[in-house]
Amino acid sequence: MRVSIGIDLGSSRVKLIALDEEGNALGVTLASYATESRAPGYAEQNPDRWWDALRLAMSELLSRPALRGAVVAGIGMTGQMHGAVFLDESGSPLRPALMWSDARAEAETAEIEERIPRPELVALTGNRSNVSFTAPKIMWVARHEAATFARTRWIVQPKDALRFRLTGEVAGTYRTPRPLCCST
Repeated sequence: MRVSIGIDLGSSRVKLIALDEEGNALGVTLASYATESRAPGYAEQNPDRWWDALRLAMSELLSRPALRGAVVAGIGMTGQMHGAVFLDESGSPLRPALMWSDARAEAETAEIEERIPRPELVALTGNRSNVSFTAPKIMWVARHEAATFARTRWIVQPKDALRFRLTGEVAGTYRTPRPLCCST
């Protein structure tokens, strides 16, 4: 039997679902991990804990009677957005990931809108600057952890760090901004 596995790397746990070729759910599992806060406004996670949680959940899922002997034909991934995972040349995390809920980069968020006027920024990206987004987090690390930033080869979203562990390939999800309104 061929199955597809869906992986959702959430803010507090990884969730997996196995589907048969007709799209019927054959099993669901999850495993949790913690968010650390070393200071007010900080929200970080250790990418190695995501990997540990994925391995645990996958082992539990594939050991279910309905999935014994199944061949995994495909894996789909989704996950939390706007995190920043700093990877070195070998793809290893250089520091804990800054999560979407990390709010330390307020000055960098303001600087983005000082450099790019809000109307222009919204026209380019579909959004105004926000402390939850990735760009201010990257700027914060560049300013406050220059040695880490200098060793960084790739900056990826959390699910893409997990994808790298699974495949050895650095990749991301490309999405163009949607227009804010309809043209007439």
